[in-house]
Amino acid sequence: MYLFPAILLPTTIFILHGPKNQEMGDDIIKEATPLNKKTQDSENTCTVEGLSTKWIIAVCYFSIFALMFFFYLGPSQISYYVDDLELEISSFRVGIIMAAVMVAAALIGILYNQFKKILNFHIISLIGFGLLGIGFIILSFASNFAIFLVAALVGGFGFGFLLPNFSLYLVSNTSIKNRGKVVSGYNTMWYIGESLSPIIFQPIILATCYSAVFLIGSIGFFVLLVIPLTLLILHYTKINLIPKQPEKV
Repeated sequence: MYLFPAILLPTTIFILHGPKNQEMGDDIIKEATPLNKKTQDSENTCTVEGLSTKWIIAVCYFSIFALMFFFYLGPSQISYYVDDLELEISSFRVGIIMAAVMVAAALIGILYNQFKKILNFHIISLIGFGLLGIGFIILSFASNFAIFLVAALVGGFGFGFLLPNFSLYLVSNTSIKNRGKVVSGYNTMWYIGESLSPIIFQPIILATCYSAVFLIGSIGFFVLLVIPLTLLILHYTKINLIPKQPEKV
């Protein structure tokens, strides 16, 4: 299933072409300056003073990889978890649980711009990882359909906060010239996280149980809170990590 898109690779190599500098025009090239230059003094800016672009890209890559690595426990294991608990939850209700995650994420995605007006990137990331951690804790102790549904909604809200947040953080700190390459790397880390999740966690499930694995997932999300918390501290204390703010790559 995961390897099937590889069939399209030769097609993309010969058919898809990126625009040349001459085609982009001088105005587009000039736009390769920071997208958030006008809001650098705002509390809601995505930048961290003294944090190089390479570090920002690394933070986004690792964050999306870890997010999908732990989050994909839900889509890949919930139905087996329900069967293992021998609960009388129909396949239709399991489908509702899975759909609730995406509906909640979509709702937050629609409202993301409103949250971004009052909260900065780092606080939204804290909220997102925190909600996912709480959702997975609830999931690890779930014993009926209602609890599963609550866990799905809470986790879905957290997922909805994080998806647009990291992509915005990445493109806001990347020049137009290299944005396609950087975003493709972001998507690669996304799918690597998804693919490795069931492979790594299946042996753990066999050695323990589904409840324990979801608890591990919740711990993972709470540990990931260190990333936005560190960035938030750097943002408000204005600690310089390098002598001079570099230009975007």
